[in-house]
Amino acid sequence: MLMITHFNNNTWNENCRWRDKNQFCGCVYNSPVYIKTEIPLMITIYVIEMNNDVNKIMGFGKIINKVYTDRKYNIYEERNYNRFTYRGKSRIDASEVELKSELKDNFLKLEKRLFKGKSHLKRGQGITKVPPDVYKEYASIVMNLFNI
Repeated sequence: MLMITHFNNNTWNENCRWRDKNQFCGCVYNSPVYIKTEIPLMITIYVIEMNNDVNKIMGFGKIINKVYTDRKYNIYEERNYNRFTYRGKSRIDASEVELKSELKDNFLKLEKRLFKGKSHLKRGQGITKVPPDVYKEYASIVMNLFNI
C-alpha cells in the first residue's frame, strides 16, 4: 500500500524535533483522523512525506496500519493533529534518495506528480491513499527503497 501524509514547514520541524528529542530512528505520524477503514489493519504501508510549503518530498516511511496507544505522542503544538499515532521502524530521508543517480529522475517525476498540475495531491489530511496512476507508476520504486 502506498500513501501520503502532509506537512508544512512548522509541522515538519515539530516532527523532526520530536524524533531527535526522543532518539526515535524510525518514522512517526500523528493524524487528526484514522487511516480509512477500507485499508486493512496490520498491513504494511509505505508513506511519502510531503512538505506543502516547499513542494518537496521530505522522506519515506514504512509503517503498519495500527494506531499506537502505548503512550501519548505529543508531537505537534496543534493538539488536534496528535489524535492518532502511526509509527514504524524504517524511514528514508529524501536526501538519501536524491544521491542515487539511478533514482533521481523517478524521484523528480514523483515530486512533480504530487505537487504540480490540476491533479496534485497537496489537499487532504491524515494519511491518505495515492490514486491508482501514482500507485502503478511509483509503488514498486518506493517499496524497493527499503530493500536497498
